[in-house]
Amino acid sequence: MALTLTLCEGRVATVELLTRIVGLWVDLLLYRRAAFAVLSAVYAFLHRYRDDGPHVPRTLTGPVVTELLGLVCLAPLLDSPLRAPVDRCIKASDASPSGAAAVSATVPQAAADALWRHRVRSGGRTNCAVIGAPGNTRGDSAVGEILESLPVREIHRFDFGHRRPPHINVGEMRSRRALWRSLAQSVRNHGRRHLVAYDSATTIGAGNKGRSPSSSLLREERFAYPYILAADCVEGTLWTDSERMPADSPSRGGPVPMPAPQRAWVAAFLAG
Repeated sequence: MALTLTLCEGRVATVELLTRIVGLWVDLLLYRRAAFAVLSAVYAFLHRYRDDGPHVPRTLTGPVVTELLGLVCLAPLLDSPLRAPVDRCIKASDASPSGAAAVSATVPQAAADALWRHRVRSGGRTNCAVIGAPGNTRGDSAVGEILESLPVREIHRFDFGHRRPPHINVGEMRSRRALWRSLAQSVRNHGRRHLVAYDSATTIGAGNKGRSPSSSLLREERFAYPYILAADCVEGTLWTDSERMPADSPSRGGPVPMPAPQRAWVAAFLAG
């Protein structure tokens, strides 16, 4: 923090020095990926002058200084609650061309802990962490088969109004932002790890990385991360196919779906 603040006061640095300082922050942000949304101009600056020699000074632009100061201000919130309990409620968020919705379903604590270990992770190498692998593909979604058999309650739903509807990926991210706003408003949800299911690989990828090359998605990320950090929470993403997404019907103005008969393996899994 002190080193970054000194650099911002001087407003000049070599690309090599700035790269080293940003690298120190990245080592910390790997545990708080939501805060990666702060950085955009910094990476563009490093990319633009990547061929500079080690002794070529550059004046830091206003947006670069602003983002670095943003990290300094957020530093007290960037500790990660590694021992935080996993919340028993699995949330599901979805969007349609007309609106968005989120629902939740409760599972036993042991099942929630197991699902957390099998969440989708950035850079994951195991089957459970990769969308498209067995158990995580359309028609063969383990999370979807669990969710379809559980009674769910509605958290929120809203329409996009009469204006031109957003791109579907932006709508998915907007629903995610609304979900985290709802979670942050209740103290009960603070200091926990929350499982959230999406049927959009783009939303999962942006949420896990904390940033996106799309300016529209990055904008939604920047609106969402303050709720996550302020509530001292961590998001664990799950993927389900659209056919089993319980928030799909409410996002289109329909009712919350009724639970389907439990499959044998789902009943055994929930029973421990």
